[in-house]
Amino acid sequence: MKHKNLILALAFLAVANFVSAQVVKIPETAKRHFSEKYPKAQQVDWSNNVTNETVSFTEDGKSYKAYFNLDGDWTRTETVISELPGAVKDGFSKSKFGDWPVKDLAKLDMPKGVFYRVHVKKDIANDKYLLFDKSGKLTADNATLD
Repeated sequence: MKHKNLILALAFLAVANFVSAQVVKIPETAKRHFSEKYPKAQQVDWSNNVTNETVSFTEDGKSYKAYFNLDGDWTRTETVISELPGAVKDGFSKSKFGDWPVKDLAKLDMPKGVFYRVHVKKDIANDKYLLFDKSGKLTADNATLD
């Protein structure tokens, strides 16, 4: 029985080592677009999934995540923020979600402009990602970006 467990453990370690040794192949187009858009980026870490390439990085002491589609085109950059700008804060408070508890905030730089994502959660069945433009207008009340 001990030999069987040892063989299983060794097989598991071999598979785990193979999986961790695989290198993520990031499209050259994404790398080029990233370096053009963020030439001062530091601590760059790429990852990918089925729908996009993601790069986490810092610039001027702030942390960011940039997203590129599978063709390598930039789709957005996100950064966590602690407070909404005045117009957005006002728009949120006047929305039908203004009394919902805020879970987190993010600033999104997108090809079509700057937006602010407000994650609110009233209860288990009422969990939403709200998207506001910089003037404070609610543009989506269940935003999905991927």
